[in-house]
Amino acid sequence: NKKNNSLFLSPPSPNVRPEDVVDTVGAGDSFIGALVSKWLVGVEWEEASYFANVIAAESIKHEGTQSSYPYLDNVQVDYRTSESKG
Repeated sequence: NKKNNSLFLSPPSPNVRPEDVVDTVGAGDSFIGALVSKWLVGVEWEEASYFANVIAAESIKHEGTQSSYPYLDNVQVDYRTSESKG
């Protein structure tokens, strides 16, 4: 698989400890919203996917759907080092 020719992506995912999971409802919606928001501004799929993973991982740490989504100002993502801080 060439990097730009692969159908499937395997971006790194943030680690979430099982004891930190509160509510998984809405995680898929937050992932799709974050992915599309990055893609629409021209971010490559792999980096956009990693960002979406971070947003979804943060969302499952809180109760609720939209109310669990983090504000962009509260999430720092550095794809180059695969680190996230929320």
